[in-house]
Amino acid sequence: MHASTLEIVANVYMSVHGVLSLIVCAFGIPMNVLNITILTRKHMHTPVNCILTWLAVFDLLTMISYVPFSLHFYCLTWNLSAERNSLGWMTFLIFHVDFTLTTHTISIWLGVTLAVFRYKHIFSPAKGHLTRVRRLIRARIAVFSVVVLSVLLMIPNYLMNQLQPYLYFNPETNQTEVIYVNEPLNLETTGVKPLAQVNLLLHSALAKFLPCILMVVYSGLLLKTLRTNIRLLTRRPSRKTSQADLHSCASDPSLPPQQSDPMSSSVNQTMDSATDLNTNLEELTTRKGNENLCVKCSSQIQGNTSASSSLLLVPKQTAAVVKSPKHRNSATSQIVKAVKIQPTRHQDNSRTTRMLLVVITLFLVTELPQAILIVLSATIPGFFLSVYVPLGDMMDMVALVNNGINFLLYCIMSRDFRTTLLDMLKSVINTARDIPGRLRTKLQRSAVTGTQRTQQTHTILIVTTLKDGHI
Repeated sequence: MHASTLEIVANVYMSVHGVLSLIVCAFGIPMNVLNITILTRKHMHTPVNCILTWLAVFDLLTMISYVPFSLHFYCLTWNLSAERNSLGWMTFLIFHVDFTLTTHTISIWLGVTLAVFRYKHIFSPAKGHLTRVRRLIRARIAVFSVVVLSVLLMIPNYLMNQLQPYLYFNPETNQTEVIYVNEPLNLETTGVKPLAQVNLLLHSALAKFLPCILMVVYSGLLLKTLRTNIRLLTRRPSRKTSQADLHSCASDPSLPPQQSDPMSSSVNQTMDSATDLNTNLEELTTRKGNENLCVKCSSQIQGNTSASSSLLLVPKQTAAVVKSPKHRNSATSQIVKAVKIQPTRHQDNSRTTRMLLVVITLFLVTELPQAILIVLSATIPGFFLSVYVPLGDMMDMVALVNNGINFLLYCIMSRDFRTTLLDMLKSVINTARDIPGRLRTKLQRSAVTGTQRTQQTHTILIVTTLKDGHI
C-alpha cells in the first residue's frame, strides 16, 4: 500500500476513532472491574488468578486514561488551536502517553509471567496448602518485579517527551495564538537525539520483541503439553476396567479420593490401581477370613495409590462383608467414582490452559506487528512518518480491544469464573429483591417509634399538668 493511500485511510479512520475508542472503553472498563471483583474472591486465590487480576488492573488503568484523551483530542476539538493545545491539556497528553506506555508494557510482561507460571504448574503441580501459599507469594513478587522493571525501562521515554511553545496563526479567528506541542523527535534526520535512539531501541527490544519471543516459546511448550495430555486421554478407554471386574470387589471404602492437581500420567496410574484392587479382592473372596491377606491387600493398594494421587483404603474387616451385595455395589460405585474423577480434573486443567493460550495469542497478535513496525522505523528512512504514524490510531484501537475482551474469554472458557459470576449475580438480585421489604420494615419501625414517642410526650404533659395543679 502506498504512503498516500495509507494516509487517506488513516484520515478517514481518525474521524471515527474517538467515538469507537469511547465505545470500547465504555464496555471494557466495567468488564475489567468485574474481572477484578471475581478473581479476588477467596476461593479464586491462585497464582494464575493473581496475575490475571493485576493484568485486569493495568488494562483498566489504560482505558481510564484513554477516555479523557479521546474525548478532548478526537471528539471535542480537531484542529490546532489554543484551546486544544493549551498548556494544561498538552501536559495531560504527555502524562497520558507515558502512563499508558508504562501500563501497557506491564500488561505485556504480565502475559509472559502468566505463561511461565502456567508451564511450571503443569510440570510441578502444587501439593499441599503450604506449597500453594508459597506459589501465590511468588506470583505477587513476580508482579511487583514486573511493575518496577517496566517503570525503569520507560525512564528514557519519560525524559524524552517535552513541550515547546509555538506561535500559531488561527485562520478561524484570524489571530496569532500561543500553542504547545511535543518536541519533535527528528528520527529521520541527522539531528536526532541520542536519547530518542536509545529509547526506541530499548522499547522495541525489551518491551516488544523479547516478550513476544518468550510468549511464542512458552505458548509452544504449553500447546505441546496440551496435545500430549489429550492424546493420553484418548487412550484411556482402552484401559478402562470392565463392569464385571468391578463387581468382583468386596471392599468398603471409607475415604474419598484425595484432591490433587491432575497430571496426564495419573489417569493411567489410577486405572492400574483399580485393576490391582480387583485382582487382590478376587483372591480375597476365595480366602474368607484370612486376616493377613487383607492386610497385605490393603498395604499394596495404598502403595499403588500413593503414586497416582488417589487414596483408596480397604479396611481389614473386608472379609466379613465379601458376600454382601450391598457392600459389593458400594465398592463398585466408589471405585468407578475414583477412576472417573481424574479425567474430570484433567479436563478442567486443559480448559484453563486453552484459555491462557488464547490470552497469550491475543497479546502476540497485538504486539508483534507493533514490534516489527518499530524496528522498521529505526532502520528504513521515511518509514516512521509515512507508515508508523498513520497506523498509530489503528494500533491503539487493537490494543484497547485486547484490554477489554478478556472478560468474554474468561466467561466462555472458565467454568469457575462463570460459576462465581452467577453466584455474584444471584446475590445482587436477592439483595435488590430484599430492598423493598427492608424499606417497609424500617418505615414500620419508624412509625412505631414515632407513636411511642408521641404517647410518652402526652404522658409527660399530663403528669406535669397534674403536678402544677397540686402546687
